[in-house]
Amino acid sequence: MGDPVTATDSQGHKITYDILQDTALQSTDGQAEFTIDASTGQIRVAEGTSLNRADAEQHRVQVEASHTQPGHSDDRIVNAIITVVIDVFAADGSPTGGNNPPGFGGSPGDPGTVREMAENAPGGTLVGAPVTATDADGDALTYALSGASALVIDAATGQIRVADGATLDYETTTPYSVTVTVTDGKDAAGEVDPSIDATLDVTINVLDQLPPAKPDAPAVEQSDDEPSSVLDVTWTAPANDGRPAITDYDLRYRA
Repeated sequence: MGDPVTATDSQGHKITYDILQDTALQSTDGQAEFTIDASTGQIRVAEGTSLNRADAEQHRVQVEASHTQPGHSDDRIVNAIITVVIDVFAADGSPTGGNNPPGFGGSPGDPGTVREMAENAPGGTLVGAPVTATDADGDALTYALSGASALVIDAATGQIRVADGATLDYETTTPYSVTVTVTDGKDAAGEVDPSIDATLDVTINVLDQLPPAKPDAPAVEQSDDEPSSVLDVTWTAPANDGRPAITDYDLRYRA
């Protein structure tokens, strides 16, 4: 724990170190929380002891340096006594301890909060990159989305998708305004708490698409192999680049 505590002796006596007092005298199991190497002055956390910042943020230990001197009281002479202050930090190295909540880095209008999606996109289509938050403690994060039933979010990754069975229709709704929330499942003290830690508003603009192109008028001919009342109807599929895929055709006729 830090550098050894050292003392000097002008006459070259061998110095012995000892801990006299710890203001947080004992751990909960009744054992001393610190030990010191009598020869080197190196302070250590006692075996079987775990320092808890919630119990004590700071410890003060008094270290005595002495050397042997026959004929004196206890056959030794005390060279010096020094008070050592030991601050207990959080596991992440911060002096505040507890839990750091996650947060979103996006701001209104940036690429992460304004997205585009073509109308008629099928269920499961990804809506841009995942919406992600950062957490200084590295905790697992849980995401949720509200504001539009046509969109869902992966609770573990923050990936927004078109919901299964949903239809994005430019003529019906554009844009969609949703709110993404995140939690690390802990409160400031690190205890279990599912409360929302941060929110981010996301706008998804639905892009209009031209309808599928229609074919030219079909060709109608009397069937060669059937009675005269049977006709063969054929047509050529239209060029459809940049438009929704053609999935079927409707055939209409007039008598």
